[in-house]
Amino acid sequence: MKEKIKNTTILEKTVRPDKAQMLKRVQDDKFGFTLAEVLITLGIIGVVAAMTMPSLIHKYQEKVRIQQYKKAMSLISQAIVSQYAANGVYYECGYGVDNSQCSEMFNDIQKYLKVAKFCENKAFDNGCIPDYDGMEAALKDSDNNMSDEDIQDYVHKNCVGFEKNRIKNDNPVLVLADGTIIVSYLPEWGLKLFLLDINGKKGPNKWGYDMFTAELRRSKGGLSLGPAGCMTPAKGGLTNTQMYEKVFYGK
Repeated sequence: MKEKIKNTTILEKTVRPDKAQMLKRVQDDKFGFTLAEVLITLGIIGVVAAMTMPSLIHKYQEKVRIQQYKKAMSLISQAIVSQYAANGVYYECGYGVDNSQCSEMFNDIQKYLKVAKFCENKAFDNGCIPDYDGMEAALKDSDNNMSDEDIQDYVHKNCVGFEKNRIKNDNPVLVLADGTIIVSYLPEWGLKLFLLDINGKKGPNKWGYDMFTAELRRSKGGLSLGPAGCMTPAKGGLTNTQMYEKVFYGK
């Protein structure tokens, strides 16, 4: 009798699956996914990514441009300080002074900036700048209700130095070693008012995205840089003041 029981036990051990293997098989059956389920899940992930990625990319690009703007403004400010330290006086240039030395200052400040290329004029033909849109295009992009005649009249009266033709042919341009581009408003204005392309030819080369205007101001402490007028951002872009406040005030 005992022999029979022993044999039965051996048989059961031989036939009965290992409990751990059985549990694993049950778990696999319970938690496995069919191909349809996997495809549906991937589809959902794709839809969510498509909805969120543009916003994430936009925020990243804006963060990069903020850093580029800060760096460019800081480089120019430091050059002005170095220029003062070398000469002992500030040049007569900027809002609040007679501007008689703006051209001289613009030429001299190249000693204190890492200038890769200087174009006195014909900046586009000489390879200093890409084919920028003038303020006319930015106004048209931001306000479709303005007629071409109204746009031309407004720009000519208020921002003539940033007309497309002026930028390409008349205004002096500095290209810095890091690619930053500085375009003077008019040949005799120097840094009194200028276009600042914070990432150079890389693009998008749009007003309010990587193109902003800045101005030199006379204050009690000497000269300082700040956001300028004479700029309308392209649709979706930032104004000069908005960019400046984001960079230096975290707004």
